[in-house]
Amino acid sequence: MQEAVPALSRIDTPWLVAAALAVLLLAALLGWWHERGRVGRANRARGRRARRAENEAERWLERQGYAVLERQVTGRWDLAVDGEHQEVTCRADLLLERGGRVYVADVKTGDEAPKPALPATRRQLLEYLLAFDADGALVVDMRRRRVYEVSFPGLLGEG
Repeated sequence: MQEAVPALSRIDTPWLVAAALAVLLLAALLGWWHERGRVGRANRARGRRARRAENEAERWLERQGYAVLERQVTGRWDLAVDGEHQEVTCRADLLLERGGRVYVADVKTGDEAPKPALPATRRQLLEYLLAFDADGALVVDMRRRRVYEVSFPGLLGEG
């Protein structure tokens, strides 16, 4: 009498490995697709919040005596790398005027970002002062309804 052979032993091992790898690949792709969608939705929501804050900031700043000269303005300057000059650009939220002075402004909405001494914010403001023909830089904290005028004594001809 012949003994029954278990069903799994009849399945060719390479096919089993290939099927397992296909399932793992499919799971990885679905995970990537889901994460990509989640990040995209978060970025779009952040963009909508930023646009709303900038619009609100314009109205609020006008009530504070600032005139909006330009929105989403691009500044340019030259950068030399190994002696080779390149034009570089950056974009600021607002270009404002008050009391005969022109300011480049960045509108912030979060808890941490509006702090002018934070490294990323500091670097951004320094870049703005290089790129724009402005008398000063402002951080507009819309959460606290506060405007910080930021200068860099000893740099860029500031006192």
